[in-house]
Amino acid sequence: MKITLRTFTLLAFLMFASQTLEAFPLWGDLQAGSFKVGYKVILTHDLSRPPLVGPGDTVNPIRGRQMQISVWYPAQSPRHASYMPFEQYVFLKSLELDFSALTDVKKQHAKQEFMADPLARGASADKLAALMGVRTAAIKNAPEANGDFPLVIFAHSSPPNQSIMCEYLASHGFIVAAVPSKGSFEYAFDVGLSGLETLIRDMEFVLSSAKQLPHVDATRLGLIGMSFGSAAVIGFHTRHPEVRAMISLDGGIGEGGVGFLVTRTPFFETSRLRAPLLHLYTPNNPHLDLNSLESYRYSTRYLVNIPRMRHGDFGGYGMLEQFVPKILGESPGDTKTGFEWVCRYTLNFLEASLNNDARGLTFLQRAAELNGAPKELLSVTVKASLQAPPLTRELQALLESGGIERLTAFYAARKVQDAQPFTHSSFLSLNELFLGRKNYESAKQLGLLFVESYPNSVRSHLALANAAEQSGDRELARNQFLQALTLINDDPNLDYRARKGLEQTARQGLLRLK
Repeated sequence: MKITLRTFTLLAFLMFASQTLEAFPLWGDLQAGSFKVGYKVILTHDLSRPPLVGPGDTVNPIRGRQMQISVWYPAQSPRHASYMPFEQYVFLKSLELDFSALTDVKKQHAKQEFMADPLARGASADKLAALMGVRTAAIKNAPEANGDFPLVIFAHSSPPNQSIMCEYLASHGFIVAAVPSKGSFEYAFDVGLSGLETLIRDMEFVLSSAKQLPHVDATRLGLIGMSFGSAAVIGFHTRHPEVRAMISLDGGIGEGGVGFLVTRTPFFETSRLRAPLLHLYTPNNPHLDLNSLESYRYSTRYLVNIPRMRHGDFGGYGMLEQFVPKILGESPGDTKTGFEWVCRYTLNFLEASLNNDARGLTFLQRAAELNGAPKELLSVTVKASLQAPPLTRELQALLESGGIERLTAFYAARKVQDAQPFTHSSFLSLNELFLGRKNYESAKQLGLLFVESYPNSVRSHLALANAAEQSGDRELARNQFLQALTLINDDPNLDYRARKGLEQTARQGLLRLK
């Protein structure tokens, strides 16, 4: 049969259209990017930490902490693409601690564990079983696409829950790496300070591992945290200034308790949070408290309020609801559409932050309806960042060139826009500098600025008290030692040991001034 040019062109177009418009049931109405989606699992160990032992398991103690790293990445289209069924994500639950071969027994156990909670909430066993066979967009171990792509680390979720968003991002040119949350010394995750530090260390291990993968551009680094994982995102950024984007999926940083907990991490200081933050949340939360987000004033914050969503809907269950009604219990609304817009805002935020894409920035800054979102589905509030405070070394250079007078003038100029013009740690360092040089009058002037900026800090009052005592201002010194004692039990930045030590310092100061 003779094939004309017109016929050949039509066939080529149909083949292209079938590839670009290929539908993935779990994606709903989300539009794929220009890449196929590859998926791989890296089973490795963090040799710097001890292994976790599950019930009935025996683990070689030499191997270290088990790390199951999922990686979604932009891929080439293989000649014979075979898309993973959803159950392959579910099976990974049985490989979190035990890396031995995936047996039928392990597969069945993983399915049962995944289905247990939905069944208890009233979901259909038949629909859950059918979900296992639904085709995903991922091609296991597909060849990587050419080019270098931004890296996104996803914290505190699991492959079945995070897979839809991760596939979607990979199709648009992002490499997403994730590790399931596990406890510090046993398998069960501990929601507390030790669990938070463990989660941050897991993310750092993922970063180190991902840097060894081909096509990863770790200079364009973004973070996603689901629920408690948002606290790990904040904690990670305070020790990794190279982070360029933070995303919170109904994150605990929007609650008072978790928002406070992250301030207890050893590197926390508000001034270190400079990357933009996207916080997507539901207001249907009895613990809702956005004060921590308000305090991240050196970060541009996009707050996306989606009322008719449950907590788990932000992590993928919102989309799974269309396949398994009541997978999280009674649905509060159209969670499928809600989750699709969670994904769209996530994509545009990453495009703007990691790829400097102007269209992504425009998307974030305009009203949701102008982006095509259904009326009253969501609302967006944008909080602009303040200019970041100067580094300690910059302030020291200012002192060397112009003395305390120039520093005070610079403080006053910044005070117009920022109630805390200098960081707490900078004040402490400069105070030590003045005292070491026996420049007590300048130390006292600095101490007055310190107390003005941080009136509830015990250390600010003690700094002023010591400077005043050395300069001979006994009355001011006595008042500041007393003020430190008044605040000693209310300063949230003090642990028990620090509180007792500073209390002793204040009492000794008062004894000297008798």
